[in-house]
Amino acid sequence: MAWKEDYKEKVITAEEAVNMIKPGDYVRFPMAATPLTLISALARRRGELKDVYVAQPAPQLAPGVGWWDEPGWEDSFHPSTEWPDDLCRPGIEMKAVEFRPVEYTLARKLREEGSRPDTWTPDFFMCPVSPPNEHGYCNLGQWVWHSDTYARAAKTLIVEVDESWPWCYGDTLIHVSEIDYLVEKVVEAPPPLLRRITEEMLDETVKAIGHYVAELVPDGSTIQMGVGVVSMAVAHYLFDKHDLGVHSELVTEPMMDLWQAGVITCKRKNVNAGKAVATCLSSMDPNFVAMVDNNPFFEFRSVEYTNDIRVISSHDNMVAINSTLAIDLSGQVASETMGPRLYSASGGQTSFMMGSMLSRGGRTIIALPSTARKGTISRIVPLLEAGTVVTVPRSWVDFIVTEHGMVNLQGKTLRQRAEELIPIAHPDFRAELRKEAQKLF
Repeated sequence: MAWKEDYKEKVITAEEAVNMIKPGDYVRFPMAATPLTLISALARRRGELKDVYVAQPAPQLAPGVGWWDEPGWEDSFHPSTEWPDDLCRPGIEMKAVEFRPVEYTLARKLREEGSRPDTWTPDFFMCPVSPPNEHGYCNLGQWVWHSDTYARAAKTLIVEVDESWPWCYGDTLIHVSEIDYLVEKVVEAPPPLLRRITEEMLDETVKAIGHYVAELVPDGSTIQMGVGVVSMAVAHYLFDKHDLGVHSELVTEPMMDLWQAGVITCKRKNVNAGKAVATCLSSMDPNFVAMVDNNPFFEFRSVEYTNDIRVISSHDNMVAINSTLAIDLSGQVASETMGPRLYSASGGQTSFMMGSMLSRGGRTIIALPSTARKGTISRIVPLLEAGTVVTVPRSWVDFIVTEHGMVNLQGKTLRQRAEELIPIAHPDFRAELRKEAQKLF
């Protein structure tokens, strides 16, 4: 029980913790799981500190922290992110926040080979954890991502002990002896923004897409789903499936509904059989968090494992279901930018699309409404707008689904791809697409 004395000696205040940070230091926070007490204390050093580099993907709102979208922080803090959510986009557009493209399959290579710039060894890593159990282990909870990696790689690890933090299975344990300092949580999180799929979202377009996607998901498949409304909503059309498995970047709320209904059992998985494996639960809903708390069916593993193309491809019958912003007539999938304007990140889409295509019996599905902006523009376009980032190269694209049908692009020439895609575009845009396709192909 020596860890108890160790714990007492390491407890400090949030102010004492952030006072260790010096100009030029690199401070890293985890994906989404924001230690609010610590980050609020760091923000209060605005004007006093200079040139502190802060990396924080998908941040939560914290009291007094405005470095994402307010002027006046730039001398003290230089924020960067690898997931540009609603909170980050204004700062990115103002050029106050930098974006870092990341491919998680390469994370270990970049960290261990030593021949490239080291962005995996921050001066400080700060993350929330549960109180220690009787053996002195704290838990990283349902938002693992790369917290376990940074916790062990950082020069200084400071954790925020949160009594409400869940106890989850997977790459989630860290012993008090591995922690440099502990701060007890004071700042409470605002009510979570719940991302439930409502009946209003399940319009005729989504219903049609859902039915087509369901045809492409065999019983016993292991599935991955993205966080877009469409890719999440199609789960509502999988309730008549049997023994689906999960290996995914995220466990989404609709996937939890499928688990409760007995559709997701993971019985037929050939890797991690009987376990739903992901790097996080994409929900702050206390009801869903309670379902994974102390539940060994769910394993939350490092993103270096879940998103590794080699791990994904080792699963038989892997089915990746994702959405996108646009696709051109050659099959290029663009899920990150609209022209040069950054909207999202690749996340796990590229990895899961490639890994699932390499899986024995695997397939991939890109599901998207045929139009955007209330039907005024087509998501299927002749050419991507200049500056658009290609998330999935056309040679890796498999099934494409809109409300007007589904097609497969593998093995097709560019002309044949255009001929396949135009009939599943919205009727209002088909004539123009045919005209442009004749010029191109």
